[in-house]
Amino acid sequence: MTEIVEIKAATEQALGAMKELVTKQDAEIKAFGEASKETAAAIKKMDASFVQMAADHAGAMTRLSAMEAKGNRPDFGGDERKSLGRLFTDSAEFKGYDGSGNSQRFYQKDISNGVGSAGKLTVPFVNPTIYANPDRPMFVSDLLRKIPVATDSVRIMRENVFTNNAAAQAGQLVAKGKSDITYTELALTVETIAHYIIASRQILDDVPRLQAMIDSRLQYGVNLKMDQQILYGAGGANNFTGMLVDAAVQTVGTYAAPVAPETASTKKLDHFRKALTKLQQFNFYNATGAMISPEDWEALELAKGTDGHYIWTNVNSGGETRLWRVPVVVSNALTGNDFLVGDFTQAASLYTREGFSVRMSESHASLFVENGIAILGEERAAFGIELPKGICKGKFAQA
Repeated sequence: MTEIVEIKAATEQALGAMKELVTKQDAEIKAFGEASKETAAAIKKMDASFVQMAADHAGAMTRLSAMEAKGNRPDFGGDERKSLGRLFTDSAEFKGYDGSGNSQRFYQKDISNGVGSAGKLTVPFVNPTIYANPDRPMFVSDLLRKIPVATDSVRIMRENVFTNNAAAQAGQLVAKGKSDITYTELALTVETIAHYIIASRQILDDVPRLQAMIDSRLQYGVNLKMDQQILYGAGGANNFTGMLVDAAVQTVGTYAAPVAPETASTKKLDHFRKALTKLQQFNFYNATGAMISPEDWEALELAKGTDGHYIWTNVNSGGETRLWRVPVVVSNALTGNDFLVGDFTQAASLYTREGFSVRMSESHASLFVENGIAILGEERAAFGIELPKGICKGKFAQA
């Protein structure tokens, strides 16, 4: 909050001026037995300024507290960020639902971090004076480039080999170097990931509970299954070809048995670091993220030296969710021992046909006579890897 910063700067400046006046007053008293009228008046005026600064600071802190209570963050203009569940219950479609049995749909085309969108469903606290990055991404899909599409099929060009023959020209009228790039065209199909839950019709009157159900169950479930498809999709009908399945993605495989003073935990740290080098060997890709299972992340955080101390974690405050400077997504979508690193802003894309949407209807099975309602959430997307050399997979396992 810039107002507090400005007040702090003005206070520090005033303290310096007051210090000079007090020094001058002491010198005058020592020399003449009393301070001059000008000095006394200046000190009195400075005292009044301090009282006003204190009032300004108290007012600013009150306004900041009010903003934090509203959204746990200052409001730098714009609308309040709302979860998808809140957006649904605030929508005209929900408010206009008349219980006739007709399906009502709420469609949020772009689930992003923009103002008024669902984003990652959590609003990070923003320090008013230090503007840091928000918390780590919650899902694997948060690391990927997202491209909206208007068709059910997508064609991409996958780069296979880039041969760099750039060189200084040997002389005038001499042919310059010719570099080569080979591509493979891939056809991707938009897949639908969806599920529904059955609830009592009374939940329509319990708006906060309905919001929580949409946010914590419907959208979370779709996101988690989307992550599993991005990682392990088997290809073919109704499946992505996942990053851990695609044969074109780089691999560091398993690691050799540790040799003292190495341990299994330190060997895993070394193995992860070697995967980063794999990326840099091809066009100098730089990892923008990594994906690790909760079990493997636990093993890495609990790594200890020979004397029993934790290598890189302070048990009081914990460690950053980073490894070798790379942000890490700890995901239940990953099977134990599997991990991925990659330049995900370039290497792979999620082609979004429809963002996460919510429908509700009583016209399912016997819900109408049971006073029940079906609430369905779904998302439609295709996934493709354009630059497989920009991703490296590995296993936290001994060969």
